[in-house]
Amino acid sequence: MRNLKIIQKRKKTGSLFPAGGTNGPEIYCLGDHGYLYFCRKGVLSRYSLEESRDVEILCESQDMLGDVVQMQYVASTGIIYLRNDRGSFLQFMVHDNEVVELFQSDQGIAYFSVSPDSRCVAIVTMQKTLLLLTLPDLETLTQEDLVEAVDSKTDGAENGAMSVKVVWREDSHYFAVNYQHAEKFHIKIFDENGTFHAKTEDENVLLDSTLEWQPSGGLIAAVGKTPHGTVVSLFERNGLKRADFFPYEGKKDMYEDNKVTDLQWNTSSDIFAIRYDSKVEIWCRNNYVWMRKLILVGPVDNPQTSTKLIFTAWERERSNRLHIVDESGAYAVYDLAFTYTAGYSDGSSLVASWNGNGIHCTPFRNSCCPPPHCLFQVNSETDIKAVIIPEFWNGLLSVCLNGDFTFWKYDSDGLKQIRKISVPDFNQYAESYDWLWPTRNSLCCLVNGTLAVFEIQNGDFEDTSQDIIITAKTMMSLNHNVTSAFLLVKNKEDSNILIQSQKGLVFKLDLSAEDSIPVCKFPQVCTHFQTINDTVVVGHDPLTRKLMIGWSKYPDCDPVVISNDCTSFTVFQNSLIYTTIQGSLEIRNEVYVTKLLEKHFLGNEFSNEEESQGRYTRKCEKGSQIVTCCLNQMLEPSLVLQIIPRGNLEIIYPRPLVITNVKVLMREKENNIRYEKIMSALRRHRIDYRILIDEMKVLVNEQPDCRLEELLKTMVEQVKDSHSLVLLVTDLNQDYADCILTIKIILEGVLESNKDSRMLHVEESYLASLAKLGLLEEALKSTLILGESENNRELVQHRVKFLSFYCDNPDTLFDTALGTYDLVLASLVADCLGKDPKEYIPILDGFKSMLWWKRHFKIDDKLRRYSKAVISLVRDQRVQHDEIVKYMERHRLFTDVITFLTRKLKHDEGGMVERSGDDTGLLLREAQSSYAHYLEERGKLTEASILFRDAEKLDKSVECCVKSGDWEFALEVAYQAQSSEDKIKEICKEILNQLEEKKMYSDAARLCETYLCDIQQAVHFWLKDKKWQKASVLAMKLPELGKNFRDEHIRNQLLDTCTEQMEGVGHTLEDITMKLQRLRKVKEIKAERLLETGGMGDAFSDTESYLSGSSTSGSISSSNISGKSYRSGKNKRKLERKLYSLKEGSKYEDLALIVHLWMVVDKIQQETKQEVANTIESLWKFNQQENAISLCSLLEKLLLDADKCVQEVWSAPITDDILEVKFRIPPVAWTPLWSKLALHEPSSKATTR
Repeated sequence: MRNLKIIQKRKKTGSLFPAGGTNGPEIYCLGDHGYLYFCRKGVLSRYSLEESRDVEILCESQDMLGDVVQMQYVASTGIIYLRNDRGSFLQFMVHDNEVVELFQSDQGIAYFSVSPDSRCVAIVTMQKTLLLLTLPDLETLTQEDLVEAVDSKTDGAENGAMSVKVVWREDSHYFAVNYQHAEKFHIKIFDENGTFHAKTEDENVLLDSTLEWQPSGGLIAAVGKTPHGTVVSLFERNGLKRADFFPYEGKKDMYEDNKVTDLQWNTSSDIFAIRYDSKVEIWCRNNYVWMRKLILVGPVDNPQTSTKLIFTAWERERSNRLHIVDESGAYAVYDLAFTYTAGYSDGSSLVASWNGNGIHCTPFRNSCCPPPHCLFQVNSETDIKAVIIPEFWNGLLSVCLNGDFTFWKYDSDGLKQIRKISVPDFNQYAESYDWLWPTRNSLCCLVNGTLAVFEIQNGDFEDTSQDIIITAKTMMSLNHNVTSAFLLVKNKEDSNILIQSQKGLVFKLDLSAEDSIPVCKFPQVCTHFQTINDTVVVGHDPLTRKLMIGWSKYPDCDPVVISNDCTSFTVFQNSLIYTTIQGSLEIRNEVYVTKLLEKHFLGNEFSNEEESQGRYTRKCEKGSQIVTCCLNQMLEPSLVLQIIPRGNLEIIYPRPLVITNVKVLMREKENNIRYEKIMSALRRHRIDYRILIDEMKVLVNEQPDCRLEELLKTMVEQVKDSHSLVLLVTDLNQDYADCILTIKIILEGVLESNKDSRMLHVEESYLASLAKLGLLEEALKSTLILGESENNRELVQHRVKFLSFYCDNPDTLFDTALGTYDLVLASLVADCLGKDPKEYIPILDGFKSMLWWKRHFKIDDKLRRYSKAVISLVRDQRVQHDEIVKYMERHRLFTDVITFLTRKLKHDEGGMVERSGDDTGLLLREAQSSYAHYLEERGKLTEASILFRDAEKLDKSVECCVKSGDWEFALEVAYQAQSSEDKIKEICKEILNQLEEKKMYSDAARLCETYLCDIQQAVHFWLKDKKWQKASVLAMKLPELGKNFRDEHIRNQLLDTCTEQMEGVGHTLEDITMKLQRLRKVKEIKAERLLETGGMGDAFSDTESYLSGSSTSGSISSSNISGKSYRSGKNKRKLERKLYSLKEGSKYEDLALIVHLWMVVDKIQQETKQEVANTIESLWKFNQQENAISLCSLLEKLLLDADKCVQEVWSAPITDDILEVKFRIPPVAWTPLWSKLALHEPSSKATTR
């Protein structure tokens, strides 16, 4: 199924022998790195097309090299071995440029072959004696006469003519000899010691001495004869014939006129070359069938002027590179590559391969035929040059070597020829390659680095009534400061194509305007190209296996290498698909590729999350290569893989491609069955249906005139399969509740408009939507269940069972039916679910015998619907209050009962049996009281006090207020209760004690002043709260205290507080200084320890100081200090004390110091700063300026030192995982600023403030 194409053809300008003439033989061999070695007229030279220099002369010796007739390069040693017609065996060391004669045979040498490992040489003399010698010692391992007698005339040995050939297997374990005897050729196989191993059978007729051993070691090739004609025979190591193939198939057997002169496998054993006098045929094998793919004419451009080819060789490093030399010294190198000729072909996705003059074609949309078989085969008169499959027409175009252009149209019956046109003077395009059909009226190809364009003139090629012609419009020689060889890589429906130069530059060329613009560049010539969204160019080099992408947005930048082991790739619906040599299939969507390019050109890298999105990987067989990717008849992406070298096919349906195709189909509004196909594909490939809904939402955002309701309605109308709609609804979770509700409404409308007809796919989907919305009760009450007659009992049973599938428990549906209080429905559901009548009938009979309110209560209680059950109790006046309260307390239904009773009192809701208004009010107060007691027990005193007040238990409400400290509300309730003055004072004193215990001195002072009228006690509490000014003002209301009380008592307490704060600020300053110095020291010592230990081990001991000279290693696992801990509270605190120990030399002393400093700074920010600022302001008001200025200076120094500490310790966030998160950054809202009075500033700053 694979075809071969020419990537490029390079030639040497002029002959290898500029002196001219062909005097004497020219002998060639191919060395490493593409060097061609040749010997002529006693001069050994070499040449490489990779280098700019001319022919390099290595050695000149007329005596030893003047009559050389054979030479061989051995890659393992880099040595060239030669023989001359005098029987001398020579050795040339390439690095020494010295030729040495190893020995001379008296019998002469007819042929020699050195083993690939350079350990042995097999020599056949002119007398047909086989010698096996060791190298370099030349010890004889074996000597054997191939024939009993030698007739030089019959054996063709005269003048050194080679009627014998020796080839080694690549591993040097065996070699084969093809020799002539009695006008017949025979092949003998020997092992590396010269021991005879096998020979070919006598009935195998060989025509000449051509011989080639496959590098992979499996087959030996020779030219033979069968009753059916000349063949290339393939033998196994045991001499038995494996197979034959006919090199002259499809044409007259012309062996006598056009003999095979050489057979050569490439080093990877997948391409086979047959050399004739004036051409080389390239063959490859597909599932053991040999197919002729290319015909190469050698260094000349026109086959009519071709000369005899005398040398061909495959390059060792690049297995697809072939070197050819003709008798005039002209030299050419071909680079070949495997490719698949595939095209969408108006939806049919044709894949074509050819064998000589036969075209094998398979439309993979409709069928799959493993190679070499095909669905259709057609033949042309001469060999196929190229097959072109366009995008715009359902057919293909074949180009033959004789210039025939044949148009083949594809239909259900196969390929039909609709027109054949001959192009005159086509010989100049004999080695054209990369044929394209960009538009209906133009063709193009590459010829020796020149773009040839053909025009289809005088009409449309499909109109057989018109006499059209094909003419060469122009030969565009493109000049972009690059070499003249280009690759044509991509065709589109317009006249734009892409070309690439040998230097890797890619251009976009407009054929109509002959104008080109740069697109991107690649470091080397790539074999295959495709584009993603017309802006991203994907290139693949099979030699290096690099897959690269370039972007037209940055044409001068280097490409991004996607993979270094890519074997094949394709682009389908803007998704990049490629296989790797390790046997994996990789898919990258358009979003992934675009993001990758953006981050690459901006110098950013992918995050792990971004890397995982937009990419898909799955295993495939090793050797898999992508043939094509197309949409099958079910509109599903089918990826066709061929397993190389076996050649069998595998078709897979990757889910990312299915999802991408869903997005494409969603936008094809003219496709009336798109949703049916989408749903079938999602179901078949087990893909979550939520993808469909998500894409609908994306479509709504893209198109403002598109609405989600309309899309869902279209989907319901197109999908006729009930299972697809049901699975869609089932896959949707609560995040898609709005979509499920919309689908329910749509289905409801469809059912309403089709009452008289059965629509099973709609009915089940409707029930599924109700079940997903949790509306089981509505589903059971619908006409689909209750509206059916007894004759449709089986249908009802099916629907009930269908609903049960959406229930976690089979009893859920029965309980739902029972919860409707419809015992008939419950009986129906139980019967449909197959429940045991002995179980459910007694239950239903028991309910039937009860009154309605008790039945409702019992059903709700059984179903654990306690909220409904308690309401049934409340609504009936025959139920005692104690029973209701106990049920309410047992199930904690306080709010349900209180809310219902409150609403009933306000709106007077009715019922079958009703309580009176007074009874309802009494029950409400009992419920409130019960709830208040419940909250009081759980410490919710504020809430309890409110409920006690509503329940008219004011004393209990005041008691809760007092306990909670809410003295204002307590007094409000007390006044509502019309308590006496003594009672209120008693309450106030009790509240005062609570406030003092809680250190709520401000509230205590207000209570004393306002309600107790105790000014002196109020002053006392203001002083405790350090509100000096308020205490001073209030003290003035008591003349008996005198002026000295303010000047002495209050001022003295203020000064005492000032002294305490100055001492506290001083201690804090010392603490910050000492701990910061210690932290610096610890960090220095820890760094030194890490240098000493080379970064290994702990820097500190967990038990002893490192200053003592001894240490005991200790460790704490990461789980012990992680954010989540499974330790008890006591153990956790113990661990924290150990972890944050300030003991010198402790393992985590540096962390403990950081934590300590953090707490100190946080306390300064939260407490110290405001307290000291208030004291400073009071000192100014009490005329204590000196103390105020001193305290202000200390506070500013403290804030300054604390800020320096913050800047040093937390200059960057600490990343140590052991440290708690909050300690890794400075305290929240830290700032060294404070509310400083203007009195402390110079007058100029004070005025500006």
